Amino acid sequence: MASSPPKDAADSRLSITEENRHQYFETAVASVRDADREIRQAEARGRARLLREAEMKEKFKRGLLAALVVLGVAAIAVAVWLARR
Repeated sequence: MASSPPKDAADSRLSITEENRHQYFETAVASVRDADREIRQAEARGRARLLREAEMKEKFKRGLLAALVVLGVAAIAVAVWLARR
């Protein structure tokens, strides 16, 4: 089954021929490499975001614990002060 000839100059530039087949192949390979690089970068950003979130949660927990300790010490101090009055 023979393919129909190109309709105009633009179509002929877009047609894959023996002469330009390597260009299409190189373009496809470059596109795959670019996509792969972008995927790796997105994964790295995602991992970095997860690490930042975990670090923020840990800092929040430590801060909350410190606040509870300070509140407990203050409550004991007030209780002792009231008991001595």
